[in-house]
Amino acid sequence: MKKAFFFFAIFFATLTAGLTAGLTVTVHAAPYTWKVGDATALTNALTNFASGDTIQLTANITYNNGIIISVKGVTFDVQNFTLNVNNPSGNGLTVQNSGAVNFSATTGELYATRRTASCKWSEKQSEKK
Repeated sequence: MKKAFFFFAIFFATLTAGLTAGLTVTVHAAPYTWKVGDATALTNALTNFASGDTIQLTANITYNNGIIISVKGVTFDVQNFTLNVNNPSGNGLTVQNSGAVNFSATTGELYATRRTASCKWSEKQSEKK
């Protein structure tokens, strides 16, 4: 019992010190929808999403980096917008280590390109070039 109380006291003191130091603790209920309208917001969502979350576009985005989905699963909901992923030095979209990507759109599209190949996803079709 003393160990549990001691652990709680240390945890509470650390949390209180962090909050008073200006740190922000953000907790999202799962699944969470990340609304992104630019490349910076997309990077934030890709860095912080939890498995089962949705990344939803609120504008057309050109993303000049590769996207790697590893271990976790995510849904890209592009709605009526276009997500252009352009990575001239590697893959546009890599899904590895049991990661999963779902796609949802009204009329929007997702393009993942690299120097030698590209893929296009839309609600009605999937094609490789």
